[in-house]
Formats: sequence, C-alpha cells, structure tokens
Amino acid sequence: MVGSGSKAGLPGRKTREKIWYYWSEMKERGELIEKLKRVAREHPKRGVDLIVHLAKPPSEAVALLEERGVKIRHRYSLMKAVAVEISAQEALRLEKETWVTRIEEDREVHILREKEE
Repeated sequence: MVGSGSKAGLPGRKTREKIWYYWSEMKERGELIEKLKRVAREHPKRGVDLIVHLAKPPSEAVALLEERGVKIRHRYSLMKAVAVEISAQEALRLEKETWVTRIEEDREVHILREKEE
C-alpha cells in the first residue's frame, strides 16, 4: 500500500545480498568467459586452472571429465566440485554442459581477520 508506512513487500537485507551475489557472480562469469576465449585464441594448448561446480556427485563427473582429457587436480569433499587443469577451448565447451552448474578460476584466496577492539 502506498503511503501506509508499511514495509511489507520491501526487500530485506537477505534479498539485497542475494541480488548482489547473483549480479557479482554473473559479472565474474562474463569476465571468465571472455578471458577463456582470449586464451583459447592466443594460446590454444595452454591449460587453465579452474574449479568446476557440479550438479551431480563428483564421482560421476570425474569419469566424464577424464574422457575429455581433463586433469583432475583435487576433489572437494564439502561441495560438489573439482579443481581441474583444462584447455580454455574445452572449458568453454564444458561450461555449457547441464551437469556443470558453474566454473570459476582456481586462484589463491586470502582471508583477513579484523582486530577486535
């Protein structure tokens, strides 16, 4: 209702966080796809390190990945994902598979802890 002062229907903090996460994830995906296209064009045989998130258990997906010549670097136990070394061309094809939920660069991540006052 307009002018009622009611906050019903307004997005809460959780909704905004989900929207931001979705937007940032889509932005990152677009940047990664462009980067993979560039690497595939300029260095077709160069391998790239990725994390592949899966819709099926990793044990089922590993065989499919290995058939494609993908090197499995790590199998994650807390999430349905594997770290792989793969050609950029194959990564672009893999990204379109229905059993792949997303791909991301496998890179070093640092966590900083703020001091409590």
